[in-house]
Amino acid sequence: MIDPWKNIDSYCERLDVTLLSEPLNLCSNIGFIVAAWMVQRDSQTLPPAQRASIKRLYGLIYCIGIGSSLFHSFANLVTMALDVLPISLYIIYFLGHWNTTLMGYSPKKSASILGLWLLLTLVLSFGLKSLPLAGSQTYLSVALFLPWMAYQQKAIFSASSTYKSFEYPQDLTLASIIFIASLLFRTIDPFICPLWQYGTHFLWHLLNSILLFLTASNSIKIQNLKK
Repeated sequence: MIDPWKNIDSYCERLDVTLLSEPLNLCSNIGFIVAAWMVQRDSQTLPPAQRASIKRLYGLIYCIGIGSSLFHSFANLVTMALDVLPISLYIIYFLGHWNTTLMGYSPKKSASILGLWLLLTLVLSFGLKSLPLAGSQTYLSVALFLPWMAYQQKAIFSASSTYKSFEYPQDLTLASIIFIASLLFRTIDPFICPLWQYGTHFLWHLLNSILLFLTASNSIKIQNLKK
């Protein structure tokens, strides 16, 4: 029988089962809290009716910071679920929000895009499971989707008379670049241990904090242009 409370040693920095065994991995989660607060602050530029979707985005970013802090303090299957679930929910919600609210896709097209992302995630997660990627294969679908989303958004932005006189926001393009670096640091963490005991997973946190801010900021900017 699987013990959900059994300690997990997944990262280079963790050397024992004590509370502060992963100091950098734990403290770097402050980035998520700061990112969520900044999105919450910036969302005040939107009319009240448009803030609901942004509230969900920054609410999930807060949850990501809390869940990750719990996991890197008490590493077990329960806290791992609290770490992974908010991340998954953010990706799904942001993709759906981008499809419908920002891009104006029909529910059918939006569901198709979301289904494609889920299928790609499963294929890459299980298909590349044997490779030494430290579990990063789960996030490769995001690395592929972000540049595509940036391209699609720019195409719509250029073609639409609504946005014609506005400067195109580069948030998704920058987020795509940052995520490649972020994923690299997550992947090499176990291989860095012989060189530096703290590893590189904390950089995954810090860069993803910026990534999450950029994706939510992109939503705020586009919705502001639609006012």
